[in-house]
Amino acid sequence: DTPVWRFRIPRGHAHNGYLQAAAQAGSVGAIAYLGLLFAALARGIRVARRTLDPLAKGIGVGAIGATVAVMAHGIFDYVHVLNLGLQLSIAWGMLEHAMRAARQPSEGIEHE
Repeated sequence: DTPVWRFRIPRGHAHNGYLQAAAQAGSVGAIAYLGLLFAALARGIRVARRTLDPLAKGIGVGAIGATVAVMAHGIFDYVHVLNLGLQLSIAWGMLEHAMRAARQPSEGIEHE
């Protein structure tokens, strides 16, 4: 219990996702966070370019859009205090499933 009243009010979070990651996890954590975002972005680009399945291509493009939106929004606010991190994880999970499904040949179709 602090005697100074202004220290009793919680400060919340930084209004920059990258600064918040650095504050919580240090420079190594911030670099890991950036690496995760760029890896997900690269994965989305790979799926959108390489697959012929329209659903998988749409999932790839959607995951790119969601990742870019989080990256851009992270400059101005820390979006992971809400449940947006969960929604982003679901988009990335769908992206990974689309990537794996696109690699496997369709059953019942003979290739010449």
